[in-house]
Amino acid sequence: MTWVELRVHGVSGAPAETLLGVPHVEQVAGDEFSRFYRPVGGSAGHVLEGYHWGRFTSGTWRQSLALLLVPFGLVNAAQFMLARPREHVFEKTMHMIAGLALRLLALVLTALIAFTLGLILIDIVAWRWAPGSDLLDDVSLPVLVTGGAVLAAVGLLVLAMLGYAGRTRLPPDPPPRQETAETTALDAELFNADPNAVTMRLLHVAAGFGVIALLLALVRTGDPWPVPVALLGLVALVVAVLGDPEGSVTVGFDTPERDGRRLRAGAWTLLAVAAGVLVIEGVLTHRELGDVEPTGRLTDFDDVANGLMVASILVLGVLHAANLFLVWRGPGMREWTRRDAWIRLALLMPGMLVAAIILAVGPETWVALISW
Repeated sequence: MTWVELRVHGVSGAPAETLLGVPHVEQVAGDEFSRFYRPVGGSAGHVLEGYHWGRFTSGTWRQSLALLLVPFGLVNAAQFMLARPREHVFEKTMHMIAGLALRLLALVLTALIAFTLGLILIDIVAWRWAPGSDLLDDVSLPVLVTGGAVLAAVGLLVLAMLGYAGRTRLPPDPPPRQETAETTALDAELFNADPNAVTMRLLHVAAGFGVIALLLALVRTGDPWPVPVALLGLVALVVAVLGDPEGSVTVGFDTPERDGRRLRAGAWTLLAVAAGVLVIEGVLTHRELGDVEPTGRLTDFDDVANGLMVASILVLGVLHAANLFLVWRGPGMREWTRRDAWIRLALLMPGMLVAAIILAVGPETWVALISW
């Protein structure tokens, strides 16, 4: 029997020779960012292998921008931390609901980022600062507002591209030695990006475009245009029923395998519709803001912020309820461990939700509500 000992270096990034404790090593798998090494020669029955990942944390300053994706990484990791259900319909349903809530929570994060970009570029810069500044005083208000929307959309696309990952490339020099599945520590597919991740990325960008179009509608008329609202609802519905794109964790019922190409085609269609809605709203805004004088701030944006806050609280509430059941009925847990985890989860999560509501609404609003 052959067994594999896999060694992984720490933050210091020790070289492969030091990691494996031998003078000579050879690369057996990997790409330009992470590689697997083995001692030259080796020994029968014992495969010593080292994984070097140091280049993931080194490179240009552009790589540090990936920190903007950390919230999405936490949501993705949460999917893999869900307690696995047993062969029980209700437990599977709770697991599916928890995954649904996590996907919607990630979509709310995208909407919050799009809203933040729109708030800064449309309200603060284009509406309040630019008209009275020496630098942009000669630029008309329609150009400023639509330009801010364009920059917000570009910023959203840049953020989406930060998360792009195609199939990895093998290093040209030296070429890695071809290994069979029986003699490698990890599957070669570890280095391949999940092709279905493209579907979720397209849907998130479509939702971001919908939020920016909604902000433009509020600038133009003060009332939410039903088309961006309907678009956001449709994207949220598709994300909710899409299921786990990777098909790695979510335990579902017996359903026929879905065609990934059709899902991506549908996502591209929604993205094209969202881009069209954004362009149309930009044209309408440019036409109707010709004689408008900007005064104060765009208070209608507060409604969007409050709506996103309510959506996030509702999604977190659904996630909490599903998690409570999964922890209580979780397999492989001793009774006292399950009870202790359930009590902590039951008390901690509502407290965090209440704290989030208080911080989001603000103390002045709470004082006004109590006084009323």
